Amino acid sequence: MLMRVKLNIVYNYMNIVIILGEKLNRDSSISSILKHRLDKFINIQNKKKYKIIVSGGKVEKKALHTEAYAMKRYLMNIGNVPKEKIITENKAQNTVENALFSLKIISKYTNIKSITIITSKFHMKRVKHIFNHYFKNLNANIVFLTTKN
Repeated sequence: MLMRVKLNIVYNYMNIVIILGEKLNRDSSISSILKHRLDKFINIQNKKKYKIIVSGGKVEKKALHTEAYAMKRYLMNIGNVPKEKIITENKAQNTVENALFSLKIISKYTNIKSITIITSKFHMKRVKHIFNHYFKNLNANIVFLTTKN
């Protein structure tokens, strides 16, 4: 006896948001440029399933924390973003490393629908060039969002 089974497959796609760091102020506080980037995410976040990668190491050597640490704290405290949604990439020292280290994190997921990259207007041309190069083999829609400088 042949039995037919109908499978209902539900793909649980995820959206990734990458917020690129910016050098912290000397007192380890967030610069106005970085604040604009973080606020952009806070203003666009929705109920979709997403993970946020905050990318940035300790570029300002005198800073107490990495850019990623400061960004995570800001998103949790100001944006009420749950900490389990935030992935901290705290090694990148430049835009190429932002892309490479973020790609390493992203490659652990198989269900990515879209990747949104947030940075400042003055930085966007460089970001598009670098991220399009390194992310060219990903099967995901890549969106770039700018903030004011």
